[in-house]
Amino acid sequence: MMNWRQVWTGLVRMLVVAGALGLAVGAAAQEKPAWPEARPADVRTVNSIVLATYDAISSTGSHGPDLNRFQSLFTPEARLIDVSYRNGKPAMVVRTIQEFVDAVSKVTANGPRRYEREISRRTETYGNLVQVWSTNKYGTVGDPKPAGYGINSIALNWDGTRWWIIAVTWKNQSPGQMVPKRYFPRGK
Repeated sequence: MMNWRQVWTGLVRMLVVAGALGLAVGAAAQEKPAWPEARPADVRTVNSIVLATYDAISSTGSHGPDLNRFQSLFTPEARLIDVSYRNGKPAMVVRTIQEFVDAVSKVTANGPRRYEREISRRTETYGNLVQVWSTNKYGTVGDPKPAGYGINSIALNWDGTRWWIIAVTWKNQSPGQMVPKRYFPRGK
């Protein structure tokens, strides 16, 4: 049988451990910035979230992309995967949403203003899971001719209140790897 001193010592130890855990959790919560809140109109439908993604990542006039808005469309666990060719060989670069936003911030800080616009789309739906195959054109703001074309494969999930992007995989065209005509709007 334990005496009062053993019980007291055990309680004090539990309180010290609980306090230390509370401080650690609190410190971790302070280090991690709050996830940006999405505009309700951006996440109401599959169409609105896809168009918001293109709008947010594109520069307009003298302003760069709206990266807070862009980030708000994704789950914090989202992955962005570039499977375009590098030096003539297939390559894959996988980033978290934060890594992607950080990389875009560096590139757009002093670089030319760029845009990306959807020109065609195919959508498959199964319950709360949607897969969008989105053909796009991209280029420099003010240049009437696009720099190129690509396809974004966008996976989305409906959580009961809004749409979230859970992954985007894309491939931009490269010499010998042009976007097939069937993925362009009809008549083009």
